[in-house]
Amino acid sequence: MSLDKKLNILLILTSLGYGLLLAIMIFGAIFPGEPSPIFGPWYVLAAVGEVIAFMIATFITCLIVRKKDKELKEQYE
Repeated sequence: MSLDKKLNILLILTSLGYGLLLAIMIFGAIFPGEPSPIFGPWYVLAAVGEVIAFMIATFITCLIVRKKDKELKEQYE
């Protein structure tokens, strides 16, 4: 894959991740909820889940890009 395509994918993933975190923060300020002794407020759990989903999406994208780069390298050799 070209560097431009890789950077576009990275920019889109990062924008979605931080945009979703911003939305969670805004909704957390509007609808604070009640913290329980076992768990935090709902927005803390949502933020943790979003970060985990972001890490998984980044890892899967990395695997796909590495596979495409390997295929292109073998094709040109």
